[in-house]
This record gives sequence, C-alpha cells and structure tokens, in this order.
Amino acid sequence: MRANEALTQLGGEVRYVYLVERGMLRSVNYTLSGEEIFFYHFPEGVMINLLHAIGGEKSFSQFICVKESQLYCIPIENLHRALKELPNFTYEVLAYIAG
Repeated sequence: MRANEALTQLGGEVRYVYLVERGMLRSVNYTLSGEEIFFYHFPEGVMINLLHAIGGEKSFSQFICVKESQLYCIPIENLHRALKELPNFTYEVLAYIAG
C-alpha cells in the first residue's frame, strides 16, 4: 500500500485482520464535530483489527499508511476457523492480545 492510503474506514465492516510486514500504519478517530484525533502508530509485526474481527464489531478507527507498507490480509472467516480448530494458534493469539 502507498503512503497516505486508507486501509479501513471508520465504522466499516471488519473483513480482514492485517499484519504489518513492512512499513507503518496509524489509526485515526474523529470527534463528533469531525476533528481528527490521532490514536496510535502500528509498526512492523503488529496485527490490525484483531479484536474487532474476533468480536464481530465494526471498526472504530480508520487505519492509514504512514509510509509505503506491505501487509498480509487474513480473511476473518479463516481467522475464526483457525481459532476453532487450532488450540495452539488460539493460545498464541490470546498471548499476543495480552501482550
């Protein structure tokens, strides 16, 4: 993805979990009056949308590439199947979340 390109939209349906292989993303929220609020930078090795995908929630942030980035996209259906069928994977995901 290119720098300044939006990965997700605020309030959009979460269809993928993203792993940042190279580059950096930032998350942005907005006030009710539309002002942008910077929330966090996500460097290489971080997963995006993991909690939303597990909980079936809409995205509460917009994720934007800070610089050119390479991402892995994991469809949430695959994530849910792996969580059900692979106990070691489930353990690793929980450890990552508790982090």
